[in-house]
Amino acid sequence: MASGDRVCYGDTIIEYEVRRSKRRKKTIQITVGGGEVRVAAPMRTPKSELKAIVQKRAPWILRHITDATSEAPPKRFETGETLPYLGRDVPLMVEASDVPHPQVGLVNRRFRIVVPETLNDEERYDAVRHVMAGWYRARAAERMES
Repeated sequence: MASGDRVCYGDTIIEYEVRRSKRRKKTIQITVGGGEVRVAAPMRTPKSELKAIVQKRAPWILRHITDATSEAPPKRFETGETLPYLGRDVPLMVEASDVPHPQVGLVNRRFRIVVPETLNDEERYDAVRHVMAGWYRARAAERMES
């Protein structure tokens, strides 16, 4: 990030990266993601104009940075966690058993996932994540057919 690509808003410093484009003719776009602020601008836009726009949009930027950092932690795909399905949070129930492949079903408003008992923690995580992704794809395909 080049020096000077920052503005002060109250006691907060907002650092941003400028990406200039020959194709962009008029608009300036601010995006916030992954804790970074990016400003896409036409090639000839003065640095002072970009700084003024970031300053003006500072409340919006800070709100989006705060929202992004307060997101839920990543799923571990363990018993007790929930996954969304048809507008509801559905609890997971993961069991180890003598099965050759992971299996998933929706039983009593819970995702019941059975995995081979020989899997270690990392393998179990990958197996549950994979079988749930396949289950969601299959449900989506069913809904699209009808």
